[in-house]
Amino acid sequence: MLPAFPSLHARVVAVAHKAGIAGAFTVLPFPAGLGRIDQNLRGYDECELKEWLNIARELLVPRFDIHPKALSSTLAVKLSDMSLLKNISEHAFLSGQDEQTLAIYLATASDILRKQVCPAPAQPSRTTSKSTPVCLLEQLWQPKRP
Repeated sequence: MLPAFPSLHARVVAVAHKAGIAGAFTVLPFPAGLGRIDQNLRGYDECELKEWLNIARELLVPRFDIHPKALSSTLAVKLSDMSLLKNISEHAFLSGQDEQTLAIYLATASDILRKQVCPAPAQPSRTTSKSTPVCLLEQLWQPKRP
């Protein structure tokens, strides 16, 4: 049985709020290859995914700059059908790609995350006095897609 991640996530966020912690927070758009957070995650029901996304939007976004690390943080993802590439880690795959491929891969991660977690307009950063986007996703280069 998979762990109930929304309740663990909620506890971590509650501790961060209570302690006044702010900064950067990674949200994976295709966590561990279980599925896209804008569709479904294998092993978790729709209510759990919605609860987790609500926690991220309502409690993390106001205190943290949200960004994707990559798509899955496990195996590489074939973008044409969002399937996992067997026997190749995301790290190994990305380290061997050219700039355009990297940009498209990371833009895909950013697009999913932006739509689900960071729909708000830019606001001043919680960690600096500079005006920066709430989600660092807006700073990513958006490549021309084929």
